[in-house]
Amino acid sequence: MLVVGLCLIALAGCGEDLGPTSWKGKSQFCDRTELLGVGEPQVDRAEHRDVLSAMARSAPEELREELEAISEDPRQVDQETTDRIGRFIEDRCDVNPPGVKTDP
Repeated sequence: MLVVGLCLIALAGCGEDLGPTSWKGKSQFCDRTELLGVGEPQVDRAEHRDVLSAMARSAPEELREELEAISEDPRQVDQETTDRIGRFIEDRCDVNPPGVKTDP
């Protein structure tokens, strides 16, 4: 009961594990995510693919493969994975990606 109460109060360690908070390449990754944020000018499909590919190169290892898959063909990645990556971006880079459910 105490554990449940602590989870409700802090939500620390009991929620979704989004991945690392710090990694080599974080600043490059977050700089790229800003190009895809809500309110930013829309990029065309080729630019979008290039941004995602660059994000994959600077992403933490845990997300690299999924981001590469999204950059190659976003239709091959399920919405749950896309949403999880969106929550990661929102939490780690303070960028709200459009079309992504960021509340778990």
